[in-house]
Amino acid sequence: SSVVQADGLYKLLMKGKHPAGLIVETADTVLVTAAVAMEIPMVHKVDPEFFSEIKDGDFVHMDATNGVITVKS
Repeated sequence: SSVVQADGLYKLLMKGKHPAGLIVETADTVLVTAAVAMEIPMVHKVDPEFFSEIKDGDFVHMDATNGVITVKS
């Protein structure tokens, strides 16, 4: 559930191990609220193909303000 996701994000934040940003296909209200409260940038409504195209070791840069994601292998 998204409540569990929010709790997990909070625990990571408290340990200094939270993600630099979130890239999601569909963001629900709880996840968006958690990201805003924890000041974690997020891009949503990402094409599902994006997730099958990226691989371990890729560098992903996200511009959450403009919704732009750039991947460098």
